[in-house]
Amino acid sequence: MLAQIFVDYDNTALYRPERTDDECYASLGSAIEKVETFAKDRLKGAGVTELGLRLYGGWVDVVGHPTERHLRLARCIRKIPTRICGLRLTAEIITCPINVNQALVGSYKDGGQKMVDTMIVADILWCAYNWQSPMLVLSDDDDIIPGVLGAAIHASVRGGTIANQIVALGRSRANGEGLNDKLLTTSGVYWA
Repeated sequence: MLAQIFVDYDNTALYRPERTDDECYASLGSAIEKVETFAKDRLKGAGVTELGLRLYGGWVDVVGHPTERHLRLARCIRKIPTRICGLRLTAEIITCPINVNQALVGSYKDGGQKMVDTMIVADILWCAYNWQSPMLVLSDDDDIIPGVLGAAIHASVRGGTIANQIVALGRSRANGEGLNDKLLTTSGVYWA
């Protein structure tokens, strides 16, 4: 079984803006650490064999070209481990929602990311309804909360194995500091 990891990269990066490959690799490493903790705490014995690391950000400019940050991240992805906690890890830079065959133009515009939170929410909900696999969302942005809630509620209604009901949220602030943390917890969202 594949567990999906959705990373709002621009929102969780250690360095903003990243100026070197080393800074990019450090940001990627911090996301990998959360994935490793999630795998140890929530996926052990759940039948998961693979982790899909989906990296969202402002990767395509208004002309349709990859941004410098996209190119830097593509170089850094080659350095990450291919296995975490005995699970196969596959990393992918996401430029369009699942089932769309062409990159969205303008996900980087006017110095910032555009459409990224909506793309993450669309993919979270698509996965919740179609793949029924564990998922982790790494983001400090409250704009993704409706998608996380929708996925968690669908997972609890759907039932099935505990593994396919796991929806987790990882962020830099502690559980209880966000305005909707209680609602997330009572809806079945795990904290990573």
